[in-house]
Amino acid sequence: MVVSYRALALAVIFQVYFVTISTAQDSYCNVTSKSVEEVLYSRVDNPSEYATDVTTGVSFLLASECDSALSYFRSAYLISPAPALLQAMNELSGTSAVPPAALIVQEPASKEVAAAKVTIAKEEPPAPINPVEAPVLAESSTLVASAAVKSFSPEDLDAFQSKGLMKVKRLTEYFNIIVQKTTPQNTAQNTIQSALGLFDSEDHTVEVSNLNRAQKNRYPVRTYLNRLRMLNYQRVSIEAANFTYVSTFRKGPDGNYYGIARFRQAFTGYRDDKPVYSDVTTKTVGVVLKPYQKAMEGESVENWDVFLGDISVAQTEK
Repeated sequence: MVVSYRALALAVIFQVYFVTISTAQDSYCNVTSKSVEEVLYSRVDNPSEYATDVTTGVSFLLASECDSALSYFRSAYLISPAPALLQAMNELSGTSAVPPAALIVQEPASKEVAAAKVTIAKEEPPAPINPVEAPVLAESSTLVASAAVKSFSPEDLDAFQSKGLMKVKRLTEYFNIIVQKTTPQNTAQNTIQSALGLFDSEDHTVEVSNLNRAQKNRYPVRTYLNRLRMLNYQRVSIEAANFTYVSTFRKGPDGNYYGIARFRQAFTGYRDDKPVYSDVTTKTVGVVLKPYQKAMEGESVENWDVFLGDISVAQTEK
């Protein structure tokens, strides 16, 4: 059953509204829990780009990565100047001043404007992987927002965190398969689908960098994976290591659990068996633990799993 984004967002609102979060702390980076809830509510009827930035920003907020959260919120404000978002930004920056002129917009930006918005490097973990087979959701399965009524033991959260890191590693393995010119096209397309199954939405983005330019670019995850197939190298080596968490899972006001992972990736492109470009990037990736509904024997069953979010470049070096 296909559930519209609007219906999902409304489900989030009502789930959060009727669930008490008295066990949660009162504030994150000076942003009150009430403000966080209102920011999450603001996703309703807003563009998917806005909702993605808001969700990722909240994940950084819960991890006390204040500067990164503010960067995502600013990007979201460029798309839609929601009052709740402005309130959270004021609390984050410790001021009640009007936002910078560069952030003031009269109407929600178009998709073209949103796609061109400034992206800011954050210290988050890059693409997640999964040595365990990625849970590609069938058409009969839909992500749901009923996390607000679920709690996990520290042991359970540790297990989910380990699975999240495995998914990040699996993703980097998929990168290496997709990018090789020797990979048959049908194999590459199947691998792209497997990689997409690691994310909870194709709306997530991957940030890319290059030592030869200062600007970083950000692409929707499917676009990024397809671009890997078109890189102008005869052979590519992608090696990833140092997978770790910048922040462990913490429960958000919407009931989902958020964490941030990090890894380092060495990239080398070859022509005529000679390296013509190489760099080492530190990447971060949002990881979210959330429920989804899966149809089993005619019944809808709620399962929980970890999914990957936006991937950002924290640093690029030779």
